[in-house]
Amino acid sequence: MSDDLSYRYDVFLSHSGAQKPWVEVLARNLRQAGLRVFFDIWELVPGNDWVEDLHRALTDSRTAVLVMSPESYHSGWVGREYRTLLARNIRIVPVVFGTLDAAFPFLESIQWVDFRPPVDYRQAFARLLAGLRGEAPGSDPTPDLPEDSAPPLPGGQAMAREVFQRVRANRVMLVLGREGQDQARIAGMLAKEAQQRFAAGRIRILNLPVAGGERDDQALFRPSSRDAGLDDRALFRALSRDAGLDVESGSGAAFQAAVDAALRAMPGPWLWLVFGFENIGREAREQLAGIVRALGAQHGQFQVVLLGGERLHDLSYSNGALSIFHGAAEVMWPDPEADEMTGLPVVDPIRQARAMALAGGHPLLATDLMYVNGDEQALSAFLRAHPLLIRAVRDLIGDRIAWNRLHGFTRQDELGSFALIIADPVVRGLWWHNLIRRDPRTQLLCWRSVAIRDGVREVLEVLG
Repeated sequence: MSDDLSYRYDVFLSHSGAQKPWVEVLARNLRQAGLRVFFDIWELVPGNDWVEDLHRALTDSRTAVLVMSPESYHSGWVGREYRTLLARNIRIVPVVFGTLDAAFPFLESIQWVDFRPPVDYRQAFARLLAGLRGEAPGSDPTPDLPEDSAPPLPGGQAMAREVFQRVRANRVMLVLGREGQDQARIAGMLAKEAQQRFAAGRIRILNLPVAGGERDDQALFRPSSRDAGLDDRALFRALSRDAGLDVESGSGAAFQAAVDAALRAMPGPWLWLVFGFENIGREAREQLAGIVRALGAQHGQFQVVLLGGERLHDLSYSNGALSIFHGAAEVMWPDPEADEMTGLPVVDPIRQARAMALAGGHPLLATDLMYVNGDEQALSAFLRAHPLLIRAVRDLIGDRIAWNRLHGFTRQDELGSFALIIADPVVRGLWWHNLIRRDPRTQLLCWRSVAIRDGVREVLEVLG
């Protein structure tokens, strides 16, 4: 294909920034196969107008690969690239990577290549090469890559794998996220991993609704000072529908009895994925947790993964050894990598590094800072006025004692041991608002960054 010199590139890779690490491995493999590849971070020249350079590359590419995922579906830039490619009437080979939970209309009429596990990466890559050449792959496509060519799992997907390795032994697994982390993305990774490990029909995904019955799956994790939610009957009717049960009464007892009967009727491994735990009120949380715990004790192959934040964590420690989920296994979901935080096709690496340092890796703050123009002083001013900081401080200063304690912490680099997130309500609030982290070297709690610490102090002094 590289013999055709009428185009500068054999293939243009259109993708969301969230998939960049995976796409870079794909780009290297395509280049190893002899293709001239346009991959943005390799080709865009620092100091140039990257929008113009992207358009030039789009018009100077013989074929294109469109990497499809939930993130690319919602990306305006990927949409613009697709429309440009479509207008040129060139060969476009769609590639599916990640959980495909969005409707790409053209998938119904265009043959696409599935890279989702458990598909063999090398076989999928051979199909992709055939598609780019306009050839049928044949009954047994021969991979053109060495055995170790498949990309490593992204950090989040590696964590999803760990969750399911541990839930087998523990049966109940709490997956905890903090403010600014994307619940929908985490839920998608967990669902994808579950589908590889459990037979069809033995997975139930229960999305806990907020008051009014609306789903809140797409919301970022956010600590709440309120404790509202659906009434119990509305909640259990919604859960019954998700679980495929007919429980019209809406009572927790009826729901538990129906689940118990279903598990007895179909013995063997079952998995529940319970998403949106933060959406429901305290009494409903405690009742649902009690039902999950009881069913797990009665059915040895019934496994449950619950996704939540502060409210879910409450159920494992708030009443000491009497807590409903006392002793349950739990994991704290890791922060996304820098390349997963941007929706634009490329961000200047210097700007990206500066934003990550100022935000201390906080996913929401870092993403916002990546697109702020100006020097470090301008970025710091933007950070200090960020609504997230203001809201967090307001949540934490219920009285003067809390104000004084928080102000004292802004004079320290380290806040103390990890046990303080249970013992100290101010430290606990800072943790779930994601403004502090655990130092991997000392294991002590510390501020995510000096800029965040100083921003909290400034907001405190303004609020008085």
